[in-house]
Amino acid sequence: LLNLIPSLELEDVPQNIRKIDTGLVEISGVPLYRHDLFTNGIVYIDFAIDIRDVEDAEGMLLPFLSRMICSSGLPGRSYDQVALELANKTGGLYTFLESSRTSDGSEERRDYLFFRLKTLDHDLGKAFELVSDMLLNSEISDPARVKDLLLEMRNDFKSSIVPAGHSYCAVTAAAQFD
Repeated sequence: LLNLIPSLELEDVPQNIRKIDTGLVEISGVPLYRHDLFTNGIVYIDFAIDIRDVEDAEGMLLPFLSRMICSSGLPGRSYDQVALELANKTGGLYTFLESSRTSDGSEERRDYLFFRLKTLDHDLGKAFELVSDMLLNSEISDPARVKDLLLEMRNDFKSSIVPAGHSYCAVTAAAQFD
């Protein structure tokens, strides 16, 4: 049975690593890194927000805040309208937190809140405009929407315990490490 499972040998791994060129430009003082790769007309954009100066207590709220930004209405548009427009113009807007050490070997840590967007090349302008509007103007103070999202997050956590219980154990076990 084990011989049916595909495996790699060391000689199967290429000796030379393919490096992807990264271009850096600045737009209105904001650095933009670009990787010119063939993606079959799909554009992938990561908006990285530096959060290293966010206090720990406030940082605990970032997952909820980012979910609110991605799941709220805009001035003059309900959540349903924004969600439909997002579905029509993008392949999705996702958010996550990332923390890592710098690659120069120092002890410096970088902490970012990412918003990841994918869209078709011909929808890029409208998708970028919509996401920019969401990042800057989301109506995150609607009490009914806040309650709905809190209940949704609670249900997501509860339903993830059985299929991902091992992940919770691994995170708890690794918590003592930096």
